[in-house]
Amino acid sequence: MEKIDLRILKNYQQLPKVNIKAVKVMQDRIYFLKYISDGKYRQYLEGIYCYYKADEKIIRVDNGFHTRDPKRFYLFVPVSDEDLLSFSNMNYIVFSTIVQYLDEKDMAHIILYAIDVEKNRQLEVFSIKYNVNEFMYSGFRMLSDSYALIELGNKHSEEEKELDKLYLINIYDSQIDEIHDYYTKYTTGFMCMDKKSENFYVEEVYMDEEHEYSVINSDMYEINTQEIERSHVNPFNNNIKVYNLKDFIEKSRQKDKSIEPTYIIDSLGDKGIMRVIGSTRDYIYYKKDFYDKYLRQSEYFEDRLLIGKQEIFAIDKNTAEMAKIARMDIEDCFCYENDEPVKISQDNTSIKIFDLHDKTQIYEYKKINSNENYYKYILNHYLITKVENSNRNFYRIIDIKTGKLEFECREVQYLDNVLFYDEII
Repeated sequence: MEKIDLRILKNYQQLPKVNIKAVKVMQDRIYFLKYISDGKYRQYLEGIYCYYKADEKIIRVDNGFHTRDPKRFYLFVPVSDEDLLSFSNMNYIVFSTIVQYLDEKDMAHIILYAIDVEKNRQLEVFSIKYNVNEFMYSGFRMLSDSYALIELGNKHSEEEKELDKLYLINIYDSQIDEIHDYYTKYTTGFMCMDKKSENFYVEEVYMDEEHEYSVINSDMYEINTQEIERSHVNPFNNNIKVYNLKDFIEKSRQKDKSIEPTYIIDSLGDKGIMRVIGSTRDYIYYKKDFYDKYLRQSEYFEDRLLIGKQEIFAIDKNTAEMAKIARMDIEDCFCYENDEPVKISQDNTSIKIFDLHDKTQIYEYKKINSNENYYKYILNHYLITKVENSNRNFYRIIDIKTGKLEFECREVQYLDNVLFYDEII
């Protein structure tokens, strides 16, 4: 595993505070984002940089008028795990800026750019105009190596998502299609495509997990079933569905507001929580957790065995086929790096790692501190724990092959076999 000191990428700058986010790792260089603190809880993206490993040289790779004032032009790069997965499989880093021209009152332009990391050039992908009094832009997400999704939230009502604007953009041919489908507009869930951009996967959920659990299981809330029937969506739906992308685009061009999926891969309705955990290039991983009150009322013995348990499933992105991987305690964590599933269990004294193929224990780590907890498991080789103190937190990196503590540090990131750390203790 390669290790990079984040202080080098920060150029040892301390004030104003700098935060670094790696977005693409290559053999000889690393592309990263530089954020500048703007108050206690705020920061803005200052620029996109490249670090050349051999001579430790850092250069800025984005260019244009926005570099004079990145905060004003709202420089944006998506950085979720799914976004970074897309960047790792393409020769581009995609970003956007917002421009307002003096002769266009109340209008702004979202400009999408792509940095070609092979030819060291910046390309303009497309530009779209919107009314700043009616809509607000907060960024975009990558759905695959080829497609991005841009959302313009309406300023009239947060609840009426049908008033939002949702655009599907093909990065390579600059084709833009507006999505009118209610379910895609309303869902807050995971979306992605397979590597050929033929299947479009959508997780249909409308609340965060904690909120949905509280509403269903608390007497403080009263569910208005008549209002649900009148609305476009059921807020307690939990399902994952797949669309044929060509059909989805064709129906979007016809302004279809209720596009039928090719089929629903899995569904839980209001019987429990179903959420995507994450994905790799070939698989989507998700969990199902039935509500105890539903399981206790069930007449089936198999259902009662699920009390206090969660089930883990995988969807093959290329075929849309689903398979169950494991059943484990709700408190346990599931890891899937390199599509090698493992279970992490912990108590007050130890952290245990289990191979989910043969159910054997891979490693047991004895906690040094009572306030030490599992944080991450990477490369099927390193366990990272987080120690939370009242003054400052830090991380421990343990080599499970040797059982030795590699080092302790104040900050840690991981991307494509590279560990980024700051301030070894």
